[in-house]
Parts: sequence; structure tokens; C-alpha cells
Amino acid sequence: MRRFELVEGTSAKFWEVWVAAAEVHTRYGRLGAAGKTTVKALESEDAAHALAASLVREKVGKGYVETSEVAPTAPSVPSAPSVPTAATAATAPVASEPALSPEPEPAPKPAKAAKPAKAAAAPKPPKAPAKGSADYQAGCDAWAAALGWLQLDRIEELSAEGYAAALDAALADPRAAGVAAPEAILDQVATLSLPDSQVCDEAQVEKLFGDDPAELAKQQARQLALRARIAEWMEAKHATLIRLLEAGYPATKRAKGSYSSPLENFVRSLPCSTQEKIPYAWDGPEGAASTTAADVLRAFVAHGSGVSDDALSEAAFLRYPALRVLVEAGGGTGNGILLAWWRATERSATSEGDVRADARRYLELLAPALRAAGADGLSFEGPNGVVAGALTLALTRGASDAVAALVSAGTALDQALAVDVTDDVHVGSNLLPGGQNQKFRCAAGFTSRDVAEATLDAHDSWEAALGDKDGPHVTDARRRARDRVRSLAATLAARGVPVSGLRVPLAPVETIPTPPTFKPTVDAALLGCVERLGGDSAEATRRLAALHPGGFGPFVYFKSAAGAVGPLLPRERLSETGAAWLCAYLGYDNGATFENLSGYSSDARAVIRKGTLLGVRGSDTVAVLGKDGSVACASVRGGVEPLAPDLETFVREDIGRIGVG
Repeated sequence: MRRFELVEGTSAKFWEVWVAAAEVHTRYGRLGAAGKTTVKALESEDAAHALAASLVREKVGKGYVETSEVAPTAPSVPSAPSVPTAATAATAPVASEPALSPEPEPAPKPAKAAKPAKAAAAPKPPKAPAKGSADYQAGCDAWAAALGWLQLDRIEELSAEGYAAALDAALADPRAAGVAAPEAILDQVATLSLPDSQVCDEAQVEKLFGDDPAELAKQQARQLALRARIAEWMEAKHATLIRLLEAGYPATKRAKGSYSSPLENFVRSLPCSTQEKIPYAWDGPEGAASTTAADVLRAFVAHGSGVSDDALSEAAFLRYPALRVLVEAGGGTGNGILLAWWRATERSATSEGDVRADARRYLELLAPALRAAGADGLSFEGPNGVVAGALTLALTRGASDAVAALVSAGTALDQALAVDVTDDVHVGSNLLPGGQNQKFRCAAGFTSRDVAEATLDAHDSWEAALGDKDGPHVTDARRRARDRVRSLAATLAARGVPVSGLRVPLAPVETIPTPPTFKPTVDAALLGCVERLGGDSAEATRRLAALHPGGFGPFVYFKSAAGAVGPLLPRERLSETGAAWLCAYLGYDNGATFENLSGYSSDARAVIRKGTLLGVRGSDTVAVLGKDGSVACASVRGGVEPLAPDLETFVREDIGRIGVG
């Protein structure tokens, strides 16, 4: 399975794709939500893989970023993946192709608290009976009976004792063992997500049926019954996983075609804290089930499953009870704990109330683990080189709770960087080079106060360049981030944390030089458009004169200048050629976002998806800035037409020409 995410402005979405036999499965939705799943059957596996690759190219062209392999300094925020139901695995052998971008096998770290029990030898399935034979059908029937509770509408057919008896029968039946590989059965059960789509909270039921007392009582009773059935479903899932592990089903082996280990898939299947429709049985007697998710996590560790970095990362994404169990098991490398720390830090810095309090609790849990791994300071020597340490991540985000947790764990604030460190700071603007995550560099010798104050310098520089161009929501969030860093820098100064004397104001901010001829070229071309179309040329001249190219490159200035003069064009003439190139000036797109490109040729679609949208002309023609700096025109009727080798030439020869023509 491959996973992609798109986070821009107020939008935060994910998209996943995987191939099973000749079917292409996709899943999409908002980050943190369950998402929707689609399945498309094709004539062959080759056709399915070709379609999946085409869909991936389309999403990448729209700005989605693949998060299959997560880097510690620039992690993503995924949500729980959807997988084929185990009922499918119960009636046929598992034989899907490997994922398109498989992740290397993680290096598990044994638990520190207690030595794991020796796992039973994995059962070796006998030779599978011939498909269509009586033995093959009998094996499928055995698994269907054992895992029939996977279909929520059938959960009342068996008692808890019935579940166990049916599972024991399947485990003992050699015909069932020959139908599906052990790791496939374990993986299919582990991936099942909480079936809560039909559940409504009390307020929703009251709102929908409050005016009809009889119907209200009926729906309330229905919801109570549904919740009871789902609680029974959770109990059955947890008990079955533990039973499979005890029977020797491999806790560490990935199923064929699966991107993750069974433990990682189980963690992903757990509900996020935002899914509050059903109280989930995490641990302890207060839960509705006697076998809890914590019991399953401990069973995986006891049967030899190492706590991988990916499992920690998934647990840190709104699954804090699972994170507690995994951290207490002593699992994860410094990189994995840092990734979990990053997620908890972001949540603490950007949230308030109960959410922030919950994040603070797990920052306090992670801080000692970071200290034990040597990752709690300003830098950390990971397996792939030096990365930003936990203290740097907290300082550059203005996360005061995270700094407090580190200090409580024994981390000193007056330390200095031994090496250069690069961090990704989220700014929340597509106008900046590189998008919303800006590379931020701190030099060797910087103290923690230098890191905080250099971050503040960077935010001030970004604010001076961006102002209010991103819209009120994005701008307010950006300024709140700057204010958090400012407050933390002041706190460090008040505590007497020293400075190194090495910091040069604004030096850490990356800049892109703008050619000296570019501003006059853009200004003349846009002013020509305004004059030809009857706009307010005097006001356009004033606005353009006040704009400075800044340090963020030609494209940013072009968008800023177009945004300044665009509102001055007469509305009744916006469809004309000169104005039409400027219709996208408010979009700040990181790539074209057309919903339907079916009318374009394949080469035109490729250009639109891989480039950055500059503007539109008419209803079916777009100008696209390619990654190599060239500009091309893609249209429904004309295909692809090269316009200019670089942006300055495009402005001078195309917009300039239509501005005076």
C-alpha cells in the first residue's frame, strides 16, 4: 500500500492505493477520519498495476506527497488505513502482489522491562488442496465459521464460547491451514477497524428524532443495541488475535503484499481520540470488554514482535493509550521516539483545553524515553545522520509544554549544538519556496536560546514578506506560531540561558535570488494589461511600485504582483485574453487542481499535473511553470505548446505582448 497526503491552507487530506490481484483499491478522506474506499476490477494484474501507477502520478501532480517512508524531521500525519475484510481471506487463499513501494523490514528492539516469551514455532501450512475440491471448500468453510463475527450483522449468531470453539476447530483442521498462510490470517484480523459508521451520539439522535417521542425511543434503543454488539465485536477481535499468537501465528512476519507488520496494522486499526462515538476498551476494568487493546499489544510484544518506529509513530497519532503501552514495553529506536515526540509536540503547540492536556501527558511519557535514547537534546545522531533533537523540535515550534517535559526529565537548556542541524518548520503558505515546510538551519555552536531566537527571526522575515496574502485563517495561524516562539524565547532569556554570539539575524532563512530585470519586466507587462483593459492604471502603478521582490524568488513576486493589480481589472472584461492569464492570482496553487482533465491529451495532462499553475486563458487553456523553470501552455484543442524557456521570458514575450497588443 502507498500513502499520500496533501496539507495546504485549511485542507488536510490523505489518499491510499493498493493492488490486490486484478483489483485497484483506493481510500481517501480528511486526515484523522476513516475515509472512503473504492474498488475497481480490471482484466489483469498488469492492468491493475498500470492503473495504480497512473493514479499515483495524478495525485503527485496535484501536490500530494508520499508518506510511505517518514523522515524524523519532516514527518507526516496519516490516518488508519483501510484493508480488505477478513471475510474475504476466510474464503480464499491470500496471494496479492507486493506493495508498490515496500518499506524495509524494521529492526525491532527487545523490550527492556521484561524478557519476551519465546514465541511458538509458526505453523507450516500443508500443501493447499486443489481449488474447487471438497477439501478446499471445507477449509474455506472452517475459516468462514471461525471468523464469521467479522461481519457485524452476524455477530449475534455465536456466543463468546462459540467464537473460541469455531476458531479452535479451524486451527486444528489441516484443510483450513492449507487454504491461507498463517501470517495472512493474523494480518487480516489485525487490520480490522472499528465498525462505528452507523453509531450516532445522544445529541445527534435527539436532534433528528426529538419531535417524535415514539421514534426517539426506538432509535435510542437501536443505538444501545448497536453499541453492545460493537463492544462484543471488539472483544472477539482482541481475543482472536491473542489466540492466534498463542497458537504460533508469526507476530513478526508480514503478510504477502502487506506494507506493515501485524502489530503496526493493529495499531493503525485502533480508533483515534477524535472517534468518540464508542468508548474503546483500551485497558483496565472500566472498559466494556474483558480483553482490551492493551492486552493485545502486550501479547504481540510477549510473542516476539518488536516495537518498530512505525508502530510508535502510528500510536502517537491520536492513539495515546497505545503509545503508553508501547513505550512502557521499552520499544522503538531514538528515531521512532523522536517521530512520536514530533506528533505530540505539534498537537500540544497548536491545541488548547483537553486536547492539549492529553498531549502534555504523553510528552511527559516520551521525555524520559528520549533522554534514555540520547535524543532529548538539540541534535541526535540517528542511523541516517544527524537530525534535529527533541529540544530543537520543541523550540522551533514554540511548544512550552514540550520544553517543560524535557526539563523535568533532566534535559539541560544551556547546551550548545555540536554540529549543524536542519529542521522543517511549518509556515502555512504556498507562496514560500518549497511550500509550507521551510528548511531551517541552525549552526554548530548555537545554544538553545540561539535556536529559539533564530526561529523568531525567521518568522519575522516570513511575516514581512507574506503579510496578509494568505487569507485570514492561514495568516492568523502563522502569527500564532510566531507568537509561541516569541514567548518561549523570552522565557529562555528570563531564565538566563546564554547566547553563543554566533547568530546573525535572519541568516538561517533560505532565499531565492530574483534577477534585477524581473520586477520591471513583470510590472510593465501587468500595467500594460490594466491599461488595455481600462483598469485603474494610476493605482496599479502605485501598488506595483510599493512591492519589493524580496527573497522568495521570481514566481512569488509574479503571484504577488498579479494579486495586487488583478482587482483593478473591470469585471466585465475578465474573460479577455490579457485578464484571463491573471484569473488564478488568488489561488496560490501548488499545482493545478482541476477535477476533470478528461478532455486534455495525455501529454497535456502530464504537464498540468507536474507543474505549477500560472494562470488560465479562456475556458480550456492553462499556463504551467515546470520544475525546470520553463513555461508551457496546455489546452484541450492544441495539446502542449512551449511558451518560454523561463518565467521572465514568458512574462516579457507573452503577457507583455498581450498587454500592449
